[in-house]
Amino acid sequence: MWSHPSSLNAIYLFIYGAWGKMAINCFVFITGYYMCTSHISVQKFARLFFQVLFYNVIIYCIFLCFGYEQLSWKGVLHLFPINDVQSNFVSCYLLFYLCIPFINILIHNLNQKKHFALIVICLFIYTVLNLFFTVSLNYVSWFVILYFISSFIRLYPVKMLEQPRKMMWASFVLLGLSVVSIIGCVYVSVILDKRVQYYFLSDSNALFAVLTSIALFSFFKNVKIRQSKFINAVASTTFGILMIHANSDAMRQWLWQDFLCIPQMIDSSFLIPYTILCVLSIFVVCSAIDFLFSRLIFCRIERVISKIDMTFVVNFKNNI
Repeated sequence: MWSHPSSLNAIYLFIYGAWGKMAINCFVFITGYYMCTSHISVQKFARLFFQVLFYNVIIYCIFLCFGYEQLSWKGVLHLFPINDVQSNFVSCYLLFYLCIPFINILIHNLNQKKHFALIVICLFIYTVLNLFFTVSLNYVSWFVILYFISSFIRLYPVKMLEQPRKMMWASFVLLGLSVVSIIGCVYVSVILDKRVQYYFLSDSNALFAVLTSIALFSFFKNVKIRQSKFINAVASTTFGILMIHANSDAMRQWLWQDFLCIPQMIDSSFLIPYTILCVLSIFVVCSAIDFLFSRLIFCRIERVISKIDMTFVVNFKNNI
């Protein structure tokens, strides 16, 4: 891509690969929106934990057999679901999930003005200052900030954010500005010989990543859609899709470079339809795999832990 950064295919790939951090924000917004008025349970956390552990072990063993992984203590330790607190989304999400009961105590003891002031201070530190200085990001703390935002939207509805038409146009405008920023920063990168193509989208706390994710979340939150078992079933597999297709560097090497051969397509006239087809295929296949495992394994684990939890509660009450 950087050999011919101004080519149509390179620009397309720069734009096509820019939205992952924004999606992370939306995922955590959904968590915060619902969990701020709910409670986490042992079985829900255990299901997430064992789901991650299951995919880590299965995929590691498969790649070990085919030579993509080497048996080592470091590799074995990375099978544990919480193995990278600095930048790994899954590890940070699990740790953040454990913090939710304590975050709820905080937000329910803040009034609207103090809640809003807390959000402003956090965004100033993580997003505004990030425009001028390098702000090191830890996803656990950033997820807490996203939780503050989504819980505020739930507890104190903002009139403008509740209007789907305005949020739809805001989303289009912000997406357009994001694309323009990518193209502009690609040319700046060539001039400065420094890769800054995602300056406004570089991480989840980047300006356009934050604003666009808020607009998109607010738009879809207010779109009236009938209850759909199909949508709910597919939505329940999205965490599993992430677990499978982005599991490790070995998976990325095999999937994108060896199996799909994306680098070899850089000069192809079929690159655009090919990459779209690849992403859709990965989504469908991984969704089907997670749906199957969910019915065969994960749901049973959740039921077993639920029974253990209830037995513990009953015994505790009896002892009292």
